[in-house]
Amino acid sequence: MKIVFWILYIIIIYIYIGYPLLLVLIASIKKGKFIQKEEIFPRVSLIIAAYNEEKIINERIENILSLNYPKEKLEVIFISDSSSDRTDKIICGYKEKGIILIRQPRRMGKMVALNSGVSKSTGEILIFSDADIFFKEDDIEKLVSNFADSHVGCVVGTKKILCDEEHLTITEGIYWKFELFLKKLEGEIGSVAAGASGCNFAMRKALYLPLEEKTTAEDLVLPLICISQGYRAVFEPEAVSYEKLLPCFKDEFKRKIRIVMGGLHALSLVKNKFHLIDKITLLELFSHKILRWYGSFFLLGLFILNFLLQESFYKYFLYLQVIFYSLTILGFICLVMKIKLGSLLGKILNIPFYFIAMNLAAFIGVLKYSFGMHRGWDSYKKISQS
Repeated sequence: MKIVFWILYIIIIYIYIGYPLLLVLIASIKKGKFIQKEEIFPRVSLIIAAYNEEKIINERIENILSLNYPKEKLEVIFISDSSSDRTDKIICGYKEKGIILIRQPRRMGKMVALNSGVSKSTGEILIFSDADIFFKEDDIEKLVSNFADSHVGCVVGTKKILCDEEHLTITEGIYWKFELFLKKLEGEIGSVAAGASGCNFAMRKALYLPLEEKTTAEDLVLPLICISQGYRAVFEPEAVSYEKLLPCFKDEFKRKIRIVMGGLHALSLVKNKFHLIDKITLLELFSHKILRWYGSFFLLGLFILNFLLQESFYKYFLYLQVIFYSLTILGFICLVMKIKLGSLLGKILNIPFYFIAMNLAAFIGVLKYSFGMHRGWDSYKKISQS
């Protein structure tokens, strides 16, 4: 029992502390792979799937039209998943400015929409984004500059979170800073194995492979497909996009569940290509994604074992866990009761709460996927960002 306790404890420490330190160590020993960046302007196809986005689509198109990238080199394709509101009409209003609309005759999901958009695109470089995301004016320039290097097949941009809820801003902001830190190190060592932000990444069209309809984590599987074909997936911190966090924590929680389910499904699509991927990238994928998704099981096992092991100094580990989970419960109560907290107290309560909540979401996601409950795009209702 004690051996299992220490194994679980070491795994948890490795996920959140050991793995980042390992990346730092590898980066210091292994000379980083230089990326040849140049100011290039290949023909680019920006592909966006949309469903009932009338509240935001006009603003999104205006954002695209304001980008610095040469207009004659930028093809913008919106694929409407049989929208039932004014989305299609609004997009059609920009036809004279070069905005292309493809309407699916019935709802078939995001992946079918993306496959359709790619098949009709003419760009050498594909950029994938969402209807409710906004690009910094030089986002596309920064992304494509990496393709001057012939070894680069995919480029992962940066996503910054916008949120009116202070408690979510603090916790989600810390989470994304941690994610970007890991991606930066992974990119320096070789490739970014943990996937892209689905709202802001690019790849060579020649490397694209159509994915099955149930796929919801194309931003994880497509970079891995590029890597399996002998190319690098690199991180570009200066290619910035902005996303508004879901206004309700309940909605954000549900989204995290879907992300885990979609991620597990995505890995099942490329598991037959793992032998084509280098060992360091596989280590990154296992440590950054798979272990973290299953982290909740390790946390639960550790608590149960610690409850049974209260002898000697083991009781102090239990005390620490009880304190941590108590702070989590207090953070949840403050969220439900909408109690405003000071900055310091807010961090003390919200960070444990967010950590456990996201692990709980992963726990549910793994279980639902294991029981065959991942049905793809039709398994959940659209959640408005407005």
